[in-house]
Amino acid sequence: MELENHPRVNSIEMRSSGGILRYLAFPAIVIFVLATSYFSYAPGKEQLLTPLIFFAVFGIAFALERAYPFMPAWNGNWRANRQDGIFFLIAQPVLAIAEALALSLGVSLATHLSSSFAHTLWPTSAHIALQVILALLVHDFFPYWYHRLSHQSSGWLWHIHAIHHAPTRMYSLNFVRFHPINSFVSSFLMLLPLVALGVPGPVIFMVAIIGKTHSMLSHTNFDFRLGPLNWVFSMAELHRWHHARDMRQANANYAATMIFWDILFGTRHLPQEDIRETELGIANPASVPKNLWGQLCLRRPLS
Repeated sequence: MELENHPRVNSIEMRSSGGILRYLAFPAIVIFVLATSYFSYAPGKEQLLTPLIFFAVFGIAFALERAYPFMPAWNGNWRANRQDGIFFLIAQPVLAIAEALALSLGVSLATHLSSSFAHTLWPTSAHIALQVILALLVHDFFPYWYHRLSHQSSGWLWHIHAIHHAPTRMYSLNFVRFHPINSFVSSFLMLLPLVALGVPGPVIFMVAIIGKTHSMLSHTNFDFRLGPLNWVFSMAELHRWHHARDMRQANANYAATMIFWDILFGTRHLPQEDIRETELGIANPASVPKNLWGQLCLRRPLS
């Protein structure tokens, strides 16, 4: 069936293309984030710099998806987006607690490990670009497996994670729609190994910023086109399939930032079909309460 004659596509309108922005937007944002985080880093200033950089990128993403939405209906309105806004407010203190705990335990582990080895565990003399790439791979490894196990579970791991997959649309605020337990575990697993391995502060800062940016952009309702970079990053073209209602499509592309672990373990998935012809969400929508309180309390449906 031709795409323009597809009834579901016609019912929600075709997207605006965004022209060359589709190809330039992601590389330009990544370069901006890396350069800004590298040149602005100062020890002890991370809590101030992180939101400044992040909200600058969020403003860009918000403008892109409003000006050139991939799917106009996905943007919603303030009423439809209100619950995601509340999740955003809840996520911030949870992430701060997870990062503080990971930092504390990581420093203790690093102290223990450094006393056991005569050399550092991290290649601090390597070029900063190589350190960032290596740190991103470490940053993604344990969350990849936690994410994958959540999808392969039929119990509480999936029940906690399903909140993120329940929406039937994707836009920039979807990236924070996680249960606090899910947010805590993922953030903890991302940061702890980096600190324990003795990764320098500037590298951790750059990786944290690019990780948060990538997470938000991979949900943004803009037609990002990455071409060969789809073999490097787990961006929107890949991640939208991860939100397909059909679990045969969704149980893939688990990586948080770089797609390396999905390639290595055979879970990268980018079909030829157009995602606009596919329903998003979960197979059993009734399994996730519609109200915020029910989602936070992990209420399960009556059987």
